Amino acid sequence: MSDRIAEQDKRIARHAEREVELKACKKIIKEIKERKERLVEEARNKIDSAEARQLILARCERTLYATVEEYLAQYSRSLRSSLENLWEKYHQPLHSILKERDAVSIELSGYLMELGYE
Repeated sequence: MSDRIAEQDKRIARHAEREVELKACKKIIKEIKERKERLVEEARNKIDSAEARQLILARCERTLYATVEEYLAQYSRSLRSSLENLWEKYHQPLHSILKERDAVSIELSGYLMELGYE
């Protein structure tokens, strides 16, 4: 029984340590958020509206280029897949098709002769 109590006391102590660690982490996170807000506000105060406009336009341009490049990559993959499918279907050259047709035609003529149609 005393072993269980000792074990439970250890668990409670670990839990208390974790609570203290959690509070410290929350405090650090709060400080980081406040520092971020302060730095953002300082950055806003340092630039004028023309610079802000240029930064916003540059960011929009980067986003636009990234989006268009992704669409192009998707289209390229789709086109490549379609071309590969067409290649698999139709890659047999004409001379081999004609050769196969002639062989089958000769075979058919043989069957027709056996049946007495020629």
